[in-house]
Amino acid sequence: MCTLCYSLLPRRVYKKKARPIFPLGVPQQYAALAKACWDNDPPSRPPFTQVLLRLSEMLTSFTTASAQAQPPPAASPGAAPAAAAPAPAGVAAAVGAAAAPAAAPSTPGAGVAAAAPVAAVR
Repeated sequence: MCTLCYSLLPRRVYKKKARPIFPLGVPQQYAALAKACWDNDPPSRPPFTQVLLRLSEMLTSFTTASAQAQPPPAASPGAAPAAAAPAPAGVAAAVGAAAAPAAAPSTPGAGVAAAAPVAAVR
């Protein structure tokens, strides 16, 4: 692990406005939401309620699109129905964790979920 790299990261983000580069395959809506959340002007960032709503809409959209794209398997007599296809990695976990009611954290930063890894930082 590069300690020097991690010590330079805050400077790159704060002073040079470096931001992650999303890998190919990341849904455009997800990348756009992330970019809106790190806007340089804090009042321009979406409120958390809007972030939750948009993540929930994405999860529904991805799940529906995935289910429609796959033909249903041939059912054998007495078989249980097949489960819907999973949403893209990180989206389901982020929505599920945020949608569950939780007690307010007792310390600043407590209860904040770690972000999904991204390819690189510019």
